[in-house]
Amino acid sequence: MKRILFTMLLCFCALQYGFSQGPKWVTKAKKSVFSIMTFGKDHNLLKTGNGFFISPTGVGVSDFDLFKGAYRAVVINTEGKEIPVECILGADDTYDVVKFRVDLSLVKKVDYIDLNTSNISIGDEVFVLPYSVEKDRACTPGKVKKVDVIRDNHKYYTLDLRTSTNLVSCPVLNASGMAVGLLQKSFDNSDSMTSHAVDANFVAGLQISALSFDDVSLKDIYIKKGLPEQEDQALVYLMMVSSKLPLKEMGGLYSDFIKQFPNSSEGYLKRAQYFLNIAEKSDDVLFAENDLKKALEVSPTKDAILFSIARLILNNQGLEVLNDLPNWQVETALERIDEAIRIKDEAIYTQLRAEALTLLGRFDEALDCYSVVNKSEIASPLSFYNTALVEKAKGSSSDVVLVLLDSCVNRLEKPYNFSASPYLFERAQVLTSIGKHRDALKDLDEYYYSVNGQVNSAFFYFREQVAVQAKLFQQALDDIELAIQLDPNEPIYLAEKASINLRVGRYEVALETVNNLIALDPNYAEAYRLQGVAYMQLKDDRACASFKKAKELGDLVVEQLIDKHCK
Repeated sequence: MKRILFTMLLCFCALQYGFSQGPKWVTKAKKSVFSIMTFGKDHNLLKTGNGFFISPTGVGVSDFDLFKGAYRAVVINTEGKEIPVECILGADDTYDVVKFRVDLSLVKKVDYIDLNTSNISIGDEVFVLPYSVEKDRACTPGKVKKVDVIRDNHKYYTLDLRTSTNLVSCPVLNASGMAVGLLQKSFDNSDSMTSHAVDANFVAGLQISALSFDDVSLKDIYIKKGLPEQEDQALVYLMMVSSKLPLKEMGGLYSDFIKQFPNSSEGYLKRAQYFLNIAEKSDDVLFAENDLKKALEVSPTKDAILFSIARLILNNQGLEVLNDLPNWQVETALERIDEAIRIKDEAIYTQLRAEALTLLGRFDEALDCYSVVNKSEIASPLSFYNTALVEKAKGSSSDVVLVLLDSCVNRLEKPYNFSASPYLFERAQVLTSIGKHRDALKDLDEYYYSVNGQVNSAFFYFREQVAVQAKLFQQALDDIELAIQLDPNEPIYLAEKASINLRVGRYEVALETVNNLIALDPNYAEAYRLQGVAYMQLKDDRACASFKKAKELGDLVVEQLIDKHCK
């Protein structure tokens, strides 16, 4: 009997030894597990934990809580080598997971664990690999107790194995040595033999998207974020964050984009513009020129890049640092456009050519180009608007300009939105110049609604002037009142209000208004002339004294009134 018990004890010990040592692949797989230290803004140590690599490119996974509030992090591999975390690639605070990439410039390579591709069932054997610098096969064995389905059909595992805090975020592997999941913190202390793991494929699938800048989870981590994996998504992401990040940080993102997509010309074009924005002397512009050369080199469509380079040159004509630099003049842009057209004759290239010719004052050539564009499939409100501006600059009649602006406005969709506002205002000005004041008022009303009423006092003053010309005096009075409400200390507005009230016979209101104007500006000459007219209409003897004061202050119109009424 004793011999039987002794034999059973030996078998049990052998079994336990086998579990603790694990399969043969454990020794190699454990090299993929690492320790992590995260640090705060003041370089203070925040937390320590575990994680493991899932790709040869240095992509690792761990728990989100470890990185929350972190400004910097380093992983320590099984050889004791510290490797900085380069950027965050995704995070999910609901399932407490994070994905990141380390800086591989300090190490030759990283060992990693392949992700599980087979179905995991209840009762399957699994192993948890701890972080260790020891070269052994020690691991914690267990079995799958429950499988739940979470987001995007990924799994959440309940495991029958004993866990501890030092195993959190360590990999859970199947019998073939593939990563099944990432061990999570225990949230139920009632059963120490139960633990949980989130699907490793779920964590590996975390990514930065075009809209990730405002992601709450990512905002809780202050380590640099990576770019989306797809080029088009990465470009949208750059566009979304360009107005929200400091210029220096954007420069870093453009460099990251180029590193990630070295054959994308867009990255070089965007970084070239960045270099122009920060350039302080002509030598700094060389960085932009080098990026433009690289963009032309990597692009398979040379005509498109030549067009983009020309557009970039034209868009930056106001930069002082580019003055007198031969490669950055309008003529250079025109040369690039002509090169593009020789490769492929596109209407969009001809449109940019027209813009360059306009800047050079070569209006007839520009109009020839716009004539081609306006007959093409890319004819638009903008192309007709620009044509109208060229005709105006050339000195063409208002009727010619108006025909083009009509073509521009007729192509706009109704109800008009903000993009329509400059076209409507320009046509209103032209209509005013040829005496079509009521038509001009219609355009000004449409302009007002297109900008959602976000106008200044000058707009109401201009519309009031047009209304006066159209003999719509009540509208004129309404508009000048709105102008005064927005800018009560502008003397011109008060003078205009007094003048309109005199025209419609409201002499008392006119006198009150002009007295307010004189109180605001005692040296405003026109105010005394208007005061004199109001007195005269009210049969008040003080009219000539007011006219005399206007003359003393330099009013040139009041002399006729004095000659007629004060002799």
